[in-house]
Amino acid sequence: MLIPAKILLFGEFTTINGGDALAMPLALFQGQWKRGNDPKLQRDLAQFSAYLEKLNYDFFEADLFQSDLEKGWYFDSNIPEGYGVGSSGALIAATLKKYGDNDFLKSLPLTELKKIMAEIEGYFHGASSGTDPLVCYIGKTILIKGNGEIITLENWKKPQTDYQLFLLDTNHPRKAEPLIKWFLEQNEKTAFQSNIRPQLLTINKQAIDAFLLNDYENLWSVMSKMSQLQFEYLPGLIPDFLKAAWQMGLDSDLYKMKICGAGGGGFMIGMTRDLERVRSEVGFEIYEL
Repeated sequence: MLIPAKILLFGEFTTINGGDALAMPLALFQGQWKRGNDPKLQRDLAQFSAYLEKLNYDFFEADLFQSDLEKGWYFDSNIPEGYGVGSSGALIAATLKKYGDNDFLKSLPLTELKKIMAEIEGYFHGASSGTDPLVCYIGKTILIKGNGEIITLENWKKPQTDYQLFLLDTNHPRKAEPLIKWFLEQNEKTAFQSNIRPQLLTINKQAIDAFLLNDYENLWSVMSKMSQLQFEYLPGLIPDFLKAAWQMGLDSDLYKMKICGAGGGGFMIGMTRDLERVRSEVGFEIYEL
């Protein structure tokens, strides 16, 4: 069974302050369980198995997981690590799909399932929201409200439009923890709280609303504002080697960019009306969303 990656399309760093977030499966990258003969393919799965055993979940077959690892099973994935697209989340989802009581898990409210996912993902990241593995597990786009409510968007379909969202590959994996720390430091400053935080929250909501209404003309306008705001006030989340390309987008009508996840590298999200021209001019690999 193929498990998709995930992408947080909107809501990076605004959920901390009570904003909404929109996350969706990313079928560009996937993973699945396979059996092999090379122990290196398992990487740290033995330690992950031991962690799950200590959690002692009634709904999880820890002994079977350990037994399968001894037989050479591993998670075969093309999901890049350190890119903000849920490499660990997909592994967790795949593990629960194969070794969990899925009837029980699917019967849980999504808020409860998300808590379980967060506890499991603590092995990889320490503190975790659980959003990544939740999206990978249910395979649906979700809207996470500022009050914690989770809404699955069953009927959303990509519209026919000249506008195109894309991923820009910085070719630079990053660690999320120092980036989150940098943001939290800014978030405590009085000027940031009184001026930048309200703008980020407002623009984030406008972007989500426009996206869900398939109003891409409005989304383009909001993306322009978001790109400028992030470039000016969140420079610690934009790698130096990307700033010229980011500025080129701001100065032109060709494309706009925004931070993806923690920023700092990995993927960035963009929007354009001419994807092929972006590919030829921007100097980074581009994936269509």
